[in-house]
Amino acid sequence: MTLPILSKIGARLLIVFLVICLTGCKEDFALLDDSGNIVARGTFNMNENFPSPAQLTFNGKEYTGQWRATNIYEESLARSRRLISEHAYLAYELGVDPKQLKHGYASLTAGDGSKIQCDFYYRTQPDQGSCDIDGKILALTVAQ
Repeated sequence: MTLPILSKIGARLLIVFLVICLTGCKEDFALLDDSGNIVARGTFNMNENFPSPAQLTFNGKEYTGQWRATNIYEESLARSRRLISEHAYLAYELGVDPKQLKHGYASLTAGDGSKIQCDFYYRTQPDQGSCDIDGKILALTVAQ
């Protein structure tokens, strides 16, 4: 059996993907009320493994939990990547295309059992979304 040989572009894409996955990073985020005031701060730890750790401090309580992200298949973007090149389409299929839409969600719990559920969509990194805290919806924004 012969193994396929990666082209230079394919090898570079693979190296970039592995470096991003192995380095990991931390994203700071904030929850905003209806007036745009920050009411809570937290972090998402992004690494190669999902679920990834998340923590949030809200009303003096420490919430911890996990966040996950899934790729969303967009037919028009997949088609455009297929037209560009086989490598661009492969990057899209592998989920490493920076323009690929992802759905992130987090479930966080405090020591007293209260929960926060967060939901957000993003392309390169989490940017905006919302969190449900006991039926109250707060805006989620990632520090840029």
